[in-house]
Amino acid sequence: MDVTHGHSPHQSVNTKIKNSTTSDEEKNVGHQTKRSSLMPKNLSAHQRSRYCKICCKTKMGIVSHVARLEDNRWTQRVTEWQPRNGKRSRGRQIQRWRDVIVQWKGTTWGRDTRQRERWQDSAEGYILQWMNKAS
Repeated sequence: MDVTHGHSPHQSVNTKIKNSTTSDEEKNVGHQTKRSSLMPKNLSAHQRSRYCKICCKTKMGIVSHVARLEDNRWTQRVTEWQPRNGKRSRGRQIQRWRDVIVQWKGTTWGRDTRQRERWQDSAEGYILQWMNKAS
């Protein structure tokens, strides 16, 4: 027994651990260690839906643009690149933009991007459908 504190040695270690964790937590109070989203937190529901719509529309425009590239540019190679290190990461695989579009338009989505007006109309429909699911 520890004579000075009246506790056993194990209790003093537990107390030290508890105190160190508490002080570490107190240091991080009010600070976010990781932002979960790039969206500003203080937006109203209307602003948030508008923000999401703009992001989704931009994403569809980028997808269309990259799919229309015919020469073997860096942008297209990086977008379609898959690592070949021989090991898969554990857990569920991260969903890529291409996976979402194939699920939505099918495997022939690349042909649809060649017809810009048609792609924009269908992308607008997808955005509205996606917005209805999100709300």
